[in-house]
Amino acid sequence: MEAGKNLLSATALFMAHRRDVVRKRPGGRSFRRGNSEALPVFEGTGLHACEYMTNGTVIILGRVSHNVGAGMTGGKIYLRAEYADFINSSYLTACKPGAEDIEFLRSSLADFLEETGSSTARHFLDNWQNEARGFFVLLPKNSPEALAARESKVA
Repeated sequence: MEAGKNLLSATALFMAHRRDVVRKRPGGRSFRRGNSEALPVFEGTGLHACEYMTNGTVIILGRVSHNVGAGMTGGKIYLRAEYADFINSSYLTACKPGAEDIEFLRSSLADFLEETGSSTARHFLDNWQNEARGFFVLLPKNSPEALAARESKVA
């Protein structure tokens, strides 16, 4: 296999039962998951990341391509704010992470660093006070969490 090519794509991790999946290379085109207990952490993804996702959590630390979250009906994606233009806003609401989200991210990145030696995770953790502000949470538009977040912005 050619160096740098993606090994995960399409229905990767569908119905996975392992909670601590880590991935140092980018996920492939049309990466999606559903009904899974796995926690994938990616340094980047291709087109259609988390397409038709129905459940669970995905953390994406780096570049994404277009159409993130198309058809997503459940779950949560943590993504860097600089990639907001690539999300499918017909399906997703971007929310500011709460204190629990920030701690979950920090802990997950520490685990990811330990498992992979990722320089990306190391950079984020070494600069956590500043870098934590660069994440946002993507939720399906009609999810209870997204609806509550929209209501709190109106009030």
